[in-house]
Amino acid sequence: MEALKLPKSYREQVEILKRRGLRFTDEKGAEKILSQVNYYRLINAYSLDLYAPTCDPSAEPTYANGVSFFQIYDLYCFDTKLRQLVSSLIEPFELEFKTKLAYYLSQKYCSTCYLSSGIFQNPHFYESFKQEVEREKQQQCRSPIVAHHNEKYDGVLPIWAAVEILSFGAVSKMFKNLNAADRQAFSLTNYRAPEWYLTSWLGCFVEARNICAHYGRLYNRNLLLRARMFSDYRSKINGYKIFSVIFLAFKLSSDTSLKLSSAVRLRAMLAQHTSVDLNRIGFPENWSEILSAVGSIQDVNSQIDLED
Repeated sequence: MEALKLPKSYREQVEILKRRGLRFTDEKGAEKILSQVNYYRLINAYSLDLYAPTCDPSAEPTYANGVSFFQIYDLYCFDTKLRQLVSSLIEPFELEFKTKLAYYLSQKYCSTCYLSSGIFQNPHFYESFKQEVEREKQQQCRSPIVAHHNEKYDGVLPIWAAVEILSFGAVSKMFKNLNAADRQAFSLTNYRAPEWYLTSWLGCFVEARNICAHYGRLYNRNLLLRARMFSDYRSKINGYKIFSVIFLAFKLSSDTSLKLSSAVRLRAMLAQHTSVDLNRIGFPENWSEILSAVGSIQDVNSQIDLED
């Protein structure tokens, strides 16, 4: 087992990067940035495609000719803004999905149907879900929702209250474990798509949301789950890249103002952060036109130009 690396000062970190061929125009400024953003987060995450090719895997990596510290920091800054934008698009979908699912199940069955094994297909997943509900109730025992139901209803939450204390991931798992008939009926009624499409979208949305919540990297990253695409877009959009999530959020949202403001923000971000490679985030060259079409946004480009 190798010994762990020794800690390095900010000055030493800059010297290591210089030795690897990274260009600097302001070394003091770089040290300040490294004091604010962990070297491990900044350099290791955003240098992935910036190294020179080598035939010796044991050799110390060196940067391709011309790569600068600013370029890496520029990618980091873009990715920070991208996480914020993706979060703002996923949040309304999450809230609407929880609302629609609670309404559908309570109307068809009863207010506590989520506690009954009869509507689920896998007993093991159902038991795991019930345990998660109980954990959340204990952890959030002082929240107004849980405290009210503890005092008045012996701790029993109706489904429309339960979805408010459960994570997006937990509610997504609950949906995926529903019997096939309910999954299909819910998907077709609320999203005009087969259930296997909605299931894939939920998986991607939950993954992207968790990445954003934990300040993870979206740039130059493949999602673990592939988003199913409509036939018109299968050849145009990579379902493993973050643009697929943005595209679906536009497609499934009825909030025109949110979509327009998001398109404006994206255009401004890409204009400001010139180090970004569109392929690394799955953006087609005509991404603006694609979002305009699915987002029912009139004359998006002219709106964006006015904003810029």
